[in-house]
Amino acid sequence: MDSKQNVLSRGLSQESEMAIYRQMLELNKEIAFEWDLKADRITCSPKWEERFGYPFGKGGVGKFATVTVYIHPDDVEVLKEAADRIRAGEKSDGVVVRVLDSSGRYLWNRIRATVHSDENGAPVSIVGLMADIDSDQQTSRELRAKAEQDSLTGLLNKDTTRTRVESYLASVSEEQRAALLIIDLDNFKDVNDT
Repeated sequence: MDSKQNVLSRGLSQESEMAIYRQMLELNKEIAFEWDLKADRITCSPKWEERFGYPFGKGGVGKFATVTVYIHPDDVEVLKEAADRIRAGEKSDGVVVRVLDSSGRYLWNRIRATVHSDENGAPVSIVGLMADIDSDQQTSRELRAKAEQDSLTGLLNKDTTRTRVESYLASVSEEQRAALLIIDLDNFKDVNDT
């Protein structure tokens, strides 16, 4: 029996059930949101202001197209594609995006959402949660940097350099030119080792 059926089986009214869900959301550190697809209006729980330092909807923002002003420019397309997949009813494990806070920093978040449909199966809204994964992302980036760089010089190590060069060369067209400059410093290994 799922939790919703369990609550209803005790004979609680819909109002009592909603009060329980609200309390559960308050205990949760994630930001709850709903996107009303017909009105194209997004609302967020008060946790948004706690996390980012300003109220959601600042400056009249609330429609999906205007909400993207909060999102890092490199993540806007990723978010749009995820929203389209969810609206189409596809299952989503979440999307990772950076959201602007009041100090001008972008904080990493994982958004998980699902579509809510009417009795005819037509999408009515998208509901979901936004989790703070900023410290996890920062730690991951630091570990990746340590793995890719020489600790003494801060230069990329051999394997990382090879991977990045190959990736770049694969991305350029045959009409484009590319060059790689290699500098060989005599006895650098000895200097580096000592």
